[in-house]
Order: sequence, then C-alpha cells, then structure tokens
Amino acid sequence: MFRFLCICLFTIHLSAGETNAQDQFWNALQARCGQSFKGEIALNKSTHQLAGTLEIKVHKCSPKRIEIPFAIGDDRSRTWILTRTQTGLRLKHEHRMPDGSLDKVTDYGGDTKDPGQANRQSFVVDAYTRDLVQGTDQNIWVFEIKDGTLAYELYKGDASPVFRAEFAL
Repeated sequence: MFRFLCICLFTIHLSAGETNAQDQFWNALQARCGQSFKGEIALNKSTHQLAGTLEIKVHKCSPKRIEIPFAIGDDRSRTWILTRTQTGLRLKHEHRMPDGSLDKVTDYGGDTKDPGQANRQSFVVDAYTRDLVQGTDQNIWVFEIKDGTLAYELYKGDASPVFRAEFAL
C-alpha cells in the first residue's frame, strides 16, 4: 500500500507542478493572440534587405499552432508558424507570392533542441531547410519576449545575431 501511495503522490505532484520553459513561452505568445505590434530593425538597419514599417499579428492561435503574419510595408507575404511537437517547438517561415501561391522558398526553419528559457526560444535549422536554401547550415532563429518587446533574431553560427527585429508589445 505504501508503494501505491507514493506513485499516486508523484502523479499528483507532476500534474500540479509548474509548466516548463517552453510552455511558459507558448503561453506568453497565446496571451497576445489577436494583437498586432509595430516594430523596427534593431540590428543591421542599413545593410538588410527589409525596408519599410514592420508589423506582426499574433494570429490563428490553437493549443498546437500559432501563426504570426509578418508585414514589411505593404508586403504581407511572410508568416511565422510556430507549432508544438512531441519533442519541443518548431518554427517555419511561410512565404507567398503576390497571387497568394506558395513561394518556391517556403516552409524553412527549425526546431528547439533544448528547453530554452521562458522568455527565449532558439530554433536550430532542420534538414529540409539545409537542402532548400544554400548557406543555412548553421542558422538559428530566436524569439525573445523581454522588457515589453518581442524580438526575432537570426544567427548564422556566430555568437552575435546577424539580424534582429524588435516589436513593442
């Protein structure tokens, strides 16, 4: 009977325990569902191809998927898609042509390889992306929610991001 009691207490403890870092990150995004945020390029402003007003909308939220359309000026061809997997979180970048059809370079991204932090998740390039886009072998995309800002960063194997956009929450 003591053994049975210990198993029950362990089960109760896990179900009543705090959520992990990925759950906390996911919940922070879910809490902003339906909201739009303006942003700016915070790193590589003068050299990056993105020009114009940046805006995102946390959109189409479900327990397993969040879509975040990312507009640059009038160009609304990009969407970040975050999904929950059996092993963590996944980020994909969807790109569309002006007629709404999928771009030939779409659905690239990666998966989390560790629990991350409640306010910061890193997505390491996947095999599909490495095959699709040359030069992405070391890509890591990062989302960070901190100090009233949602940041999106791209790393290419270095300790410093090559691109960072910040959106005021």
